[in-house]
Amino acid sequence: MKTLKTLLLSPTVIVVLGALLLLQIGWAAQARLLPASPPARLMSWAYHPENLQQAYDLSDIVVVAKVISVIPGPQLVGETTSPDHPTMTVDSTYVNVSVITSLKGKVGSDDEIAVYRQINIAENTGPTQHTIGETYLLFLRARSDASDGSYYILSSEGNYHIVNDQLVWSWSVLADRGDSFAGKLEGAQLDTVLQQINSFK
Repeated sequence: MKTLKTLLLSPTVIVVLGALLLLQIGWAAQARLLPASPPARLMSWAYHPENLQQAYDLSDIVVVAKVISVIPGPQLVGETTSPDHPTMTVDSTYVNVSVITSLKGKVGSDDEIAVYRQINIAENTGPTQHTIGETYLLFLRARSDASDGSYYILSSEGNYHIVNDQLVWSWSVLADRGDSFAGKLEGAQLDTVLQQINSFK
């Protein structure tokens, strides 16, 4: 018995037991701070291109296209980290466009593309809404998790409204960064931007 007491009080055993206790405390704290499963990042962008060429490189297709219809998509429910509001519901739409000019990807003039968008109430009105009959420069990526062949917009820097042959970055209100390169494209002539994009090929 004396030998066991001496062993338990030895500096080596105390250090080992202390380290194990600290690990246990760390694991317990982490379990309390983190949700049981990763929260769904329903409204987050997948990419943040630093410039126009990077937006081009990250896109599967780049097109100038006209909106021909906007139809409701499925309603999605995702988890949050808030104990008061453990879930959030997000609406979606399919913005169907007809290609005017194809700048990248296997699409041609007059091809129709379905662009999938997750939206919240604030995004469903005003400048972030896609309007039927209006023209846009779009940087799109294929939805690998969808079987309907639809695309999603690369990022807030992947959507430009074209008004009087000039780019209008209506989605500046959705950008996470105030220093985005897309702000410098505001008012740029469409032809000038298309020449720049064509130089990336």
